[in-house]
Amino acid sequence: MGAAQMSNNCSQQLSGLTACAPFVVPGGGNGGVPSGECCSALQSVAHDCVCTTLQIVSRLPSQCSLPPAACPAGP
Repeated sequence: MGAAQMSNNCSQQLSGLTACAPFVVPGGGNGGVPSGECCSALQSVAHDCVCTTLQIVSRLPSQCSLPPAACPAGP
């Protein structure tokens, strides 16, 4: 599978995560518990796709000449 096809496949998988938006947006979610629809969507995303996406997101601030995000530990 070529890089472009892998990227497109990952994008399609990630687009299914819109069901998780209420959970990841501050103030949203259902007491911090993702919906079944969100969990199913996340299960359908390849591990490599999730990891690559998180790596890219973590590099964005420096690539935009912004200070790195210093986030507290999760709940």
